[in-house]
Amino acid sequence: MGHPPLDSLACLCVPPHLTNDGREISGVYFFGGNGRTLSSSALSYSTKFSKELWATSCDLFLELQHISKGI
Repeated sequence: MGHPPLDSLACLCVPPHLTNDGREISGVYFFGGNGRTLSSSALSYSTKFSKELWATSCDLFLELQHISKGI
């Protein structure tokens, strides 16, 4: 079964965080306000892992849809 492209979920789109001079900030997680951040892990940059995670997430979503519809 095919999976939707990674950019197909508009709900995951959020405005970028910008530096004071207007540059986009990437590779960090923002939490708790006041500029607190946590760096992304090395694993988050693995394309192999991201593809596997995306496929697993899609499979779980489709399985839950089938269960909720009694298929």
